Amino acid sequence: MKVSPYTEKRVKHSESYVRSILREDVNPIKNNVENHLDVDIYTDLGMLDVQYTSSDNLYVDYISVLMHKEHCVLPDRKRDHPKFWAQVNAMNKDLKVFQNLGYSLEEILHCLGVYVSKDIKPGKIMNKRYDYVAYVKYIGKTLEVDWVRVLDLNYLRSVPSNRARIAFNLKDKWNSLNDWHHSAYVKFNERDLDKADVTSKFIGNKVSNPETSVVV
Repeated sequence: MKVSPYTEKRVKHSESYVRSILREDVNPIKNNVENHLDVDIYTDLGMLDVQYTSSDNLYVDYISVLMHKEHCVLPDRKRDHPKFWAQVNAMNKDLKVFQNLGYSLEEILHCLGVYVSKDIKPGKIMNKRYDYVAYVKYIGKTLEVDWVRVLDLNYLRSVPSNRARIAFNLKDKWNSLNDWHHSAYVKFNERDLDKADVTSKFIGNKVSNPETSVVV
């Protein structure tokens, strides 16, 4: 799916920004060089993924791509919106049932296999390749960074699912109305986010904020 110049600029800036403020004792090696939107940083502490946000709420990717067995693509290649949202509602209802039964994040992912036509592409939290995720919060439509927060994904994977909110994205905004692939997120409570917060392990006292006044 094509990304906007706005998204691409923030993705690139987020990765370079985090690398510029890492502690001196953290050895960063950029891991991916083929995909210009990959923002993984391999460090001696583990694999760090970088993503930007405009919200104070932190959502961790649970499912990156789920292709439903009942396709919702119309003949003109546009999305059948009522069908898509009905699928979202049905899967979200089942997610609540699985959580109430005490299933783990991994067990719930396995149960959701009943809906798929192909393998589920797991999000960052279900991809054991990633150890940490760094969120870069921007102010408005600028490249001015408000804050950076790094979370320990290995800790969050151990949190009981009934202490979090798991849900599929509605994708009802203008820029996602033609996306017929489902994706889902996990929103943890602040207490667990605080326990998973390892920002001080990665970020020192350096301040480096190039292009802070640039509007994107």
